[in-house]
Amino acid sequence: MVETTRLPGEPWRSIERAFEDHRRFLITTHVHPDGDGLGAELGLWAYLRSRGKDARIVNSDAVTERYAFLDGEGQFERYDPAVHDLFIASCEVAVLLDFSRWDRIGRLEGPIRNSGALTVCIDHHPGTGGPADLNGIDTGASSTGQLVYELLRPLGHPFDPRMATGFYVSILTDTGSFRFSNSDPRAHRAAAELLAHGLEPSRLYEHVYGNWSVGRLRLLGRVLDAMRLEAGGRIILLPVPRESIDATGADSTDAEGFVDIARSAAVCRCVVLLLEQRDGRIKVSLRSKGTVDVNAVAGRLGGGGHLYAAATVLDGPLDAAARAVLAELVPALDAAPDEGAAR
Repeated sequence: MVETTRLPGEPWRSIERAFEDHRRFLITTHVHPDGDGLGAELGLWAYLRSRGKDARIVNSDAVTERYAFLDGEGQFERYDPAVHDLFIASCEVAVLLDFSRWDRIGRLEGPIRNSGALTVCIDHHPGTGGPADLNGIDTGASSTGQLVYELLRPLGHPFDPRMATGFYVSILTDTGSFRFSNSDPRAHRAAAELLAHGLEPSRLYEHVYGNWSVGRLRLLGRVLDAMRLEAGGRIILLPVPRESIDATGADSTDAEGFVDIARSAAVCRCVVLLLEQRDGRIKVSLRSKGTVDVNAVAGRLGGGGHLYAAATVLDGPLDAAARAVLAELVPALDAAPDEGAAR
């Protein structure tokens, strides 16, 4: 039987002590925060507050409509130098969740690095050893929220539904609702333990996956209509020009998840979504069905992520970005074993 046990050794014991010994905490995650980053923030924030700590969540970007249900107390603050710089300078500990490179934090990098606070990174992405004074990195975890839960669970303090909701949403979203290969016994056991705190999994699923706007539906129709097949159909390209977003009344964040919908095509082995941003740069999301290391592909293009799910940002226009991605992805696909096509 696989059990959720105490995370072993250092740096986890030092991180535990930092949470116990200090009083004032900043909690943050990467730019364009997703369900894992936001869920991990909510769970840790609620835990620290329950222990009488002064903790605030400050992110470079606002919470999107999709995850607004997590913000019941208005605890997710968007960074404003005039509002937050004094607080950041006074913090004893800055907790960096779900990223392990300073360039993923946006405008908060300078204020945090100049604050003199002890920096704590908790993450599950492969790559660097971490940017912080204490780096808790475990690439075997399904999500950062799962890691924070596993860190706090053995400490013996009661969990409330806010904590459990945050950590469960982290696991739910980063496993693709338990569809991806990281949905292992460890992730399922943590999810089961969290559900025991009175959560309603069907309600949380509807919040995350069943609350689409009409604009998002219209945008999906346009994106699928413009879909391109490359490398004999083994690669699906999904271009998302800015004009399609504007014409449908959608938002850039509405394209989140489209890459996983296309991944369900039987012949497909990789999906590439190319999202044109307002500044003309192209946000690239890559997915693999299980044998192509898209993290390595993204790394060669200046990005990163997980073995089978990664991202990067390239200069536009869309066609040029697509050519750059295919130049790296097609050779990686040709070199990968074929058996992953059915995964």
